[in-house]
Amino acid sequence: MAKGDWLGLLSGAILVVIPVPAHSGELTKGNHAAFAIKPVGSGGDVKTRLWDGVNLSAVAPDLSIKCDESSPCYPWKMGIVSTVFWIGETGSGPTNARSAWDNSWVSSYGGVDDPVRRSGYRPAGFRPLENPFYVALPYCDMAAGRLKPEAAKVVPWFIERFRGPGFSVCKGHWLEIRHGAKICYAQWEDVGPFCTESAGYVFGNERPLPNVNHGAGIDVSPAVRDYLGLGSLGLVDWRFVEQVEVPRGPWSLAARPENAESAFEGSESGAEQSSIR
Repeated sequence: MAKGDWLGLLSGAILVVIPVPAHSGELTKGNHAAFAIKPVGSGGDVKTRLWDGVNLSAVAPDLSIKCDESSPCYPWKMGIVSTVFWIGETGSGPTNARSAWDNSWVSSYGGVDDPVRRSGYRPAGFRPLENPFYVALPYCDMAAGRLKPEAAKVVPWFIERFRGPGFSVCKGHWLEIRHGAKICYAQWEDVGPFCTESAGYVFGNERPLPNVNHGAGIDVSPAVRDYLGLGSLGLVDWRFVEQVEVPRGPWSLAARPENAESAFEGSESGAEQSSIR
């Protein structure tokens, strides 16, 4: 299929198959990334219907699509070390006053998500404006205020969530997190721990890269910590889920819609570097 050519919207799942360079931080199995993606409508040209004429081929020039209804969507990541972080966290390293995708994260949330002074699953003293169940994962899809070209090759829901080159397709996506017999749901709101380019782990089959926190591969908020009964370090399983799969719970009281209208507001140097722990 020639560059820029797209199949019509399909009624079932579609599988995106993209050649990916085999080097550190990218998906390497067979030098291709393959993801099942659910179309959001039917009829008409994909590029025109979903993105109002935005030239997606400029973002993903090598994208090709084929039908595969049997492909699993989001597998579990098993036995992942978790650490705790929070909005407004300060310390010897970078602070969490802003996130990879929100330069005013504390203001957007409504205050500091104090991990000690709690009222149930939310901070004491104020009602959060955003979901207190949030996580950080070590991949950022933005650089200098624009989507990285590689994002179209590695983010499995890229086609569904793409709204323009200035909008993250990762921010706000839901995860299911399991610890023992307990399960909770949270939204992806920051980048870390430590890394920003671990696509092979976040979207593929690789393990988290070694780091000083025992190879931690996910940061969880105080609400996630408390719901699952985790300590400052924990061991969890997690996977991505779609919003329609998320049951009602304490994570839905203040949850904002996935990928709500929030364009990346980083400086030219990229705010994604501000919150890496």
